[in-house]
Amino acid sequence: MEKGYLISLGTVDDNGVWVADVIYVYDHELSIYWMSSPQSRHSLAIEKNSTISGTITASQTPGEKDFGVQLCGVAAKLGKIVKPAIALYDGTVTSARPVRKPIPKTIKREKLSIDEDGVCYEWAKAGKELSDVNNESRMRFQDIIATRLNTRRAIREMVYPYVNKLQKDIDGVRNKLDQILQLLTHQPDVTP
Repeated sequence: MEKGYLISLGTVDDNGVWVADVIYVYDHELSIYWMSSPQSRHSLAIEKNSTISGTITASQTPGEKDFGVQLCGVAAKLGKIVKPAIALYDGTVTSARPVRKPIPKTIKREKLSIDEDGVCYEWAKAGKELSDVNNESRMRFQDIIATRLNTRRAIREMVYPYVNKLQKDIDGVRNKLDQILQLLTHQPDVTP
C-alpha cells in the first residue's frame, strides 16, 4: 500500500455502482483514510450504504509486473481526527496524516497529549530528509493537512495576541463610555 497513493473507491447508490479515484493514506492497522466533499456522489452513497470496495495499483511504469491490492470493507465518516506530524525544529509542520484517535489506555501508557490542533505525535527533524527523492513518502494529502496545521498555528501565534489586545482596548473604551454615560445621567439639569 505504501507504493500507491490512489485508490479506486467503489460505492453503490440508488443509481448503481460508482467508482471514484481518491488520494489515500493509511495507518499501521491498514485503515485507509481519504478526504472528500460530503456532497460528492461516493460520500452520499457511503451515508446510505457503508460497504465499499477498492483497488490500489502500485505498478506505475509500462512493462512493470502488475502489482496491486483489491479490498472491501466498511467506510465511516470520522469525527475528530488526530494527526501525527513531522515538523522542522522551528515548529513548521512539513507532513501530517490522519489516524484514529488512540484509545485512553494508549494515551496514558505512551503519555500522549493531543494538542488543540489534534496533533498526537510530533517529530522534530532538520528537514534534510525531505530533499531525498529516493525517500519521498509525503503525499499531496499529507501536505494539505500540514498546510492547515501551519496556518492555524501561525494565526494563533501572530494574530490572536493582537486580537486579544484589541479586545481589551475595546473593553476599556466601553468601560470609559459607561462611566461618562453614568455621570451624564446623574447630573442635575442646569439649563435656564
